[in-house]
Amino acid sequence: MKKNHLILGLVVLAALAALLIWGWNRSHFDFGLFRSQLAMADWRKIGIAIGCIYLAYLIRAARWALLLRHNKKVSLFSLLGTQVIGFTAVALIGRVADLVRPYLVAKKTSLPLSSQIAVYVVERLFDAGSMAPPTKFSRPPPTREAWLNWPFITASWHSSWCGSAAWR
Repeated sequence: MKKNHLILGLVVLAALAALLIWGWNRSHFDFGLFRSQLAMADWRKIGIAIGCIYLAYLIRAARWALLLRHNKKVSLFSLLGTQVIGFTAVALIGRVADLVRPYLVAKKTSLPLSSQIAVYVVERLFDAGSMAPPTKFSRPPPTREAWLNWPFITASWHSSWCGSAAWR
């Protein structure tokens, strides 16, 4: 069994090496320019950005654990790996891989996949709701003429500013 795993590993490694060499020869990427730009990078800002990414993973794992608390008590750190793997799958494959997180959480917690997809939907609703304030405050206020011609205001402007009037 171990010999088969070793052979399979070597075949995969050889395929990846061949793919890398093929891509290197076909690419028009300027590695010298990349190195010079990398030398000018502010590594403190890159470190802060990486820290923010992992903090976001931690917050998402906490939110997922909070949403699961009625079904099963799950520790925050047990879900952290599923979040990282899930978002890595989305980065590599695309939005098709968005269901990796619910699948991994279902396997890890022994809960039904349907309940995890429901948690995923609620999480995405929270994500959409968290984007409402930045979207609202990023728009400039409409001019007096726009308010006088209110039937011509788009639905998005109208709903955004009427909704914000209720908050004030």
